[in-house]
Amino acid sequence: MKKYKNEDQELIRAILGQDKFLMLNLKLVQLIGLNEAVMVTYILDKLEHTLNWNKDALETGVVVYRKDIESRFKLSDYQQRKVEKNLIEGGILSINIIFDGINTYNNYKVNLERLNNKLSSTESDLTPLKN
Repeated sequence: MKKYKNEDQELIRAILGQDKFLMLNLKLVQLIGLNEAVMVTYILDKLEHTLNWNKDALETGVVVYRKDIESRFKLSDYQQRKVEKNLIEGGILSINIIFDGINTYNNYKVNLERLNNKLSSTESDLTPLKN
């Protein structure tokens, strides 16, 4: 049985690319910076996967652990916080900090429309996020 992707999954895949590898969109790197693009790409990949079993994941967000980002991409906790700040200020990302009594983790929501509009902009509109 073939799985059919919903519109949000199709938009995420259009932003990331069609391959199953975690690839960076070069225009995204130019627009928001390398570390920001890495983090958004990883969050989008997790979001696309989560949408397969949770159709509300776009509204509820997706949990991505800092230790995973650090181990996979060598972005320190400080670098991740700096990237998150830039993405929040750019209107691309929102974060809900959750404390479950033992652990604290972040629930990330991506503004797909804002990100897609930024990618669809003309060359003269390329304004990187703050560093």
